[in-house]
Amino acid sequence: MDLGEQRKHIFHKITTMRDTSDIYHIVDGMDIPKTRNANGIFMNLSALSPEDIRILYGVMETIHIHKEESLPEVGVPFGNPETNSFVEDISPNYHEVKTPIPKKMKLTRLQRRILAILN
Repeated sequence: MDLGEQRKHIFHKITTMRDTSDIYHIVDGMDIPKTRNANGIFMNLSALSPEDIRILYGVMETIHIHKEESLPEVGVPFGNPETNSFVEDISPNYHEVKTPIPKKMKLTRLQRRILAILN
């Protein structure tokens, strides 16, 4: 595989990984041009030497990406196909929240006068 294909392979693997902590430690230990910030490490693959690309490509070949299986939609069969089990449509268990009824405020004579003046 030529150098350009190896760069594409490295880029594709990094972008499809959910957890890049293993690669982070490898890249952090390499003597390559990179930038560190709060989001992680940024490196320009086109600026790396051919030897660094080969090293990263070798590391990427050992990493297997497991695609997470998404949960089935409601009503779609899942589980044991022999029993043909289904996910039932279950309504959420909500309870009504009673809002408290405000009590009449007891105002003093001064407060009633102030309110009367404002109205």
